[in-house]
Amino acid sequence: MNTILMCGSENGIETVNMLFAAIRSAHYGAIHINDDSVSIIPPKVVTPDFIVIDSKVIKNVHTQGGIALFRKHVPARQNRAYALEIPPAFFAVIDSDSSEAADMLRGDGIQTITCGLSQKDTVTFSSLENDRAVVSLQRGLKALDGSHIEPVEVPITFSPAHSEYPMLAAVAVLLLSGVAIPEAGLKLI
Repeated sequence: MNTILMCGSENGIETVNMLFAAIRSAHYGAIHINDDSVSIIPPKVVTPDFIVIDSKVIKNVHTQGGIALFRKHVPARQNRAYALEIPPAFFAVIDSDSSEAADMLRGDGIQTITCGLSQKDTVTFSSLENDRAVVSLQRGLKALDGSHIEPVEVPITFSPAHSEYPMLAAVAVLLLSGVAIPEAGLKLI
């Protein structure tokens, strides 16, 4: 099972919802744990492939590895004293525009994957239109299971109301998790 820790904040729940849309589109399932409830997504999944921890109450997670998925914004007041401790064997997926997330991770030795609209980002768009795009992994990575991920392009479709970072981050999480992405791409709706 792949462990995903949601970090940071945002107005609404766009990043976590985009992650669940990507998981469903790739035909996988997840357990979602937040401060108020535990859910299985989609509800009929028998054996979830992901556990998504989305809680301000949980401060420690003891597991072999996983992904710290940062939302678009990390509040400046969220410092080490108040933040979830990210285990050292985790990867981090961050918005390349978030200096706060980069500062939180600096010196921790956590492999960080940046998502954004620049050529320097690990995950970016190679094309972007109103309701479809191609997400590009620009350089090889090591997956959670230690296997090598070659640069790849993933076609996606989405509703026009979505922001760029949550889409890029959701694809990055799937790639790092080593899931088989359908040849036709992902529907992030």
